[in-house]
Amino acid sequence: RLQKIDNDYYPETLYRMYIINAGSGFKLVWNTVKTFLDPQTTSKIHVLGHRCQSTLLEVIDEGQLPEFLGGTCTCADQGGCLRSNKGPWKDPEILKLVQSGDAEVAISNSEGRVI
Repeated sequence: RLQKIDNDYYPETLYRMYIINAGSGFKLVWNTVKTFLDPQTTSKIHVLGHRCQSTLLEVIDEGQLPEFLGGTCTCADQGGCLRSNKGPWKDPEILKLVQSGDAEVAISNSEGRVI
């Protein structure tokens, strides 16, 4: 029932998800779980093992990827990346646009077309 509610009211809200450092036990469980999910959704979920740096660097800038995942980000001024609140919502330029009401948003689908 929960999955039906999710599909009916929040269709395709996931763009892409990476599950990293997944062991063989998780991968075994995932193969079973994904049979209960919509194939379009499961195609967006990428389960990666311990050697995931090259895949992550294809989609995340090295300066934004934490050191422990192969990037150069340390967030030293915030107690490390796991404790930081780093994100575009903290960018002064973005905040200025949002607060002034001048921000424009375009939403695109997974093919990159604006919807």
